[in-house]
Amino acid sequence: MSKAGNPEHGGAAPPRPRRTTTGGQEVLLHFGAQAGVVLAGLAIQGLLAYALLPEGRGAYAACLTLVALFSVLFTPGADRGAQYFVMAKQISVSQGVAIATAICIAGAGLGAAVALPLIHSEIAFFEKADAGSFHLALLLIPVTALSMALQYQLAGLRRFAPLALFMLIQSGVHVAAVLVLVRGFKLGVPGAIASNALCCIVFIGVCLLDLRRNCGWRTELPTILNLRKVADYSRRGHVSRVGSMLEQGVDVVFLGMVATQAEVGLFAVAVALMARFHLIPGSVTPSVAPRVVADADDGAGLVALSTRVTYWTTGVALAGLLAVSTPFVKVLLSEAFLPIVPLLWIMAPGTFALCGALVLMAYFESVNRPSVCSWATATGLGIHVVSLLILYPVLGLEGAAWGVTVAFIWRSAFLVFMYRRTTRRSVLSLWLPQRGDAGRLRDLARGLTDR
Repeated sequence: MSKAGNPEHGGAAPPRPRRTTTGGQEVLLHFGAQAGVVLAGLAIQGLLAYALLPEGRGAYAACLTLVALFSVLFTPGADRGAQYFVMAKQISVSQGVAIATAICIAGAGLGAAVALPLIHSEIAFFEKADAGSFHLALLLIPVTALSMALQYQLAGLRRFAPLALFMLIQSGVHVAAVLVLVRGFKLGVPGAIASNALCCIVFIGVCLLDLRRNCGWRTELPTILNLRKVADYSRRGHVSRVGSMLEQGVDVVFLGMVATQAEVGLFAVAVALMARFHLIPGSVTPSVAPRVVADADDGAGLVALSTRVTYWTTGVALAGLLAVSTPFVKVLLSEAFLPIVPLLWIMAPGTFALCGALVLMAYFESVNRPSVCSWATATGLGIHVVSLLILYPVLGLEGAAWGVTVAFIWRSAFLVFMYRRTTRRSVLSLWLPQRGDAGRLRDLARGLTDR
């Protein structure tokens, strides 16, 4: 193994001293970045909707679903596993990045080997896009997985200011690439896939540069011992990671078998719009996880506050979207996508429930209990599949939307129950505002502004 990057052997320069922030300031900083990401994501959805129309959007959704499923299925531990042991100071930053990179490369190769015969099979799902688009999408697996792993690494190291900037850069590159490749050169679905790859590559580059300059990262090979640590952690939480992705993609896979390409596109856009709200807990969990790892008791209080903020913020944002859903869809996506408006209303309660549950999932993963998340996700996935099989033949796309809501509400209820059982804290503390919440958030915002 190379000794570069290992401070015990003097191979890496000492990391530069970093100014610290409080947990709440980190939440607010990351939340601001996520707001920019949401706006960029909406712009991308609009550009793709006008350029690809429902049929092309269905083909693009099929390709991205394949990438998302295989990225999680074949890269266990690249994100959460490597992050956990770096945060716990059981492995170095260099080892964390090395392990994540090795898993992503090996997983991409294995995923491609599995996917290629499927792409050329007679399975109806793979008829929703041409083989060339699916082949191009396979190149997204390693860069998608590695970009997510590096995002987790920066968050675990509490590099929130650079991470916020890098996320905005990634979103800006994505918008620009879609404008040039999809709208400008009219490359269609391949152009949309290439835009995704380009923004991930840029994100990986700036993350590695920051880790090298400020966190002592150097290139080295992962050790067998450290790989075993991450593998053991991932074994207990991998069902949760795969189940979460399956739960988000099972509808597209199912519809790809039985529905038209346009119906797949409509449903995929509705799911993508609802997924924008997942960025609300996504702005909270990266800053919560390091504090929970450091002090589980103190972190439980921050988790409760973060969950309350997530629920209320999500509720207000959802209400705003639903109030203007028809003109919003008509302007952003075009009249061709107006059939998704009822789907948004149906999926809203499930999205609200899931956003709070995602904070609780981060808590259990950070106290080394990923199996709780696995149980919540596996049972939720089962309920989702059963609901889909029962409701879609009767209600069509609206039945598929109800399947999403039922599964998300179940997962939320399970995690709330386990949180209550683990921490002995009141369930109401996750929903009802507490005395001093407003003042604390105001102080945190003022402190962040002063920085």
